[in-house]
Amino acid sequence: MNFKDLQYSISKLTTQVQSQVARNNPLQNQDTRSLNYWLFQERNELATLRTKAYQQLETSKAFMDWVNDESVKYEQDKEYRIKDVGKALCSLFNKQVELEQCYADEHRLYRRIIKLIRQKEQERLDREERRRAIEDRINHLKKTNSNLDRIQEFEKELATMQLIDDTAGFKKTMLKEAFYLKLNALQEYAEKLTLLAKFGKDIADGFEHPRDRIDIQVMEAMLSIDGWHSERRPTLLLFDENDDNDDAISLASTDIDGQLPVSSGSSGVNQSNTT
Repeated sequence: MNFKDLQYSISKLTTQVQSQVARNNPLQNQDTRSLNYWLFQERNELATLRTKAYQQLETSKAFMDWVNDESVKYEQDKEYRIKDVGKALCSLFNKQVELEQCYADEHRLYRRIIKLIRQKEQERLDREERRRAIEDRINHLKKTNSNLDRIQEFEKELATMQLIDDTAGFKKTMLKEAFYLKLNALQEYAEKLTLLAKFGKDIADGFEHPRDRIDIQVMEAMLSIDGWHSERRPTLLLFDENDDNDDAISLASTDIDGQLPVSSGSSGVNQSNTT
């Protein structure tokens, strides 16, 4: 087992242990336990997406190394166009890495919306705790015949707290936004990947039926994928694209950082700076 395999195995075991701790931790608030565990698993999924993109990039590099070796062995065989076809396929595989990275980026934004829901839920729990404290205080003051002005102040605060509880409405809106974002991204990823596979099969035909200007086929594939357009249900939230506060640590983060291509971003997601 090489170092990277060992590192991956250790990281995977660590993730499994952390998952069990997140599920069974008796110290966490029981009211948000399932939400916290959902967010934890979404973090793991995001890390897996990033690791997958990195692994695909490494696989493409290994494939291209073999193509170069093979082209040297059969340099005189003009019918075996391994270098031209292999290079073209490798370009498509690298494009696949870019698509996976774009999907991972949008999954990160989707998870951030869920974190907003958790934040709102925590605010609701804090208000509930404050409400119970006020009710206990009012009951105590009434029993001791204390100043009625103080009781009225507490009752006014209690009424105000009941009026501002819009947690359910907020959750409905945010859940719709979150899943629009996730499913828009999934649709784009799937349909672009379908285009990539279609062009890839046409290029792979070149192994047995050599064609001229394979580079033109690659260019057509890239233009079709980049020019893809489909109706996407709009989302309303804006995020700062420079804010990387997603706390999702990849299983191979030390290897991945700086090696994945910078994704161009989705054409249908709002990533403007927040105000």
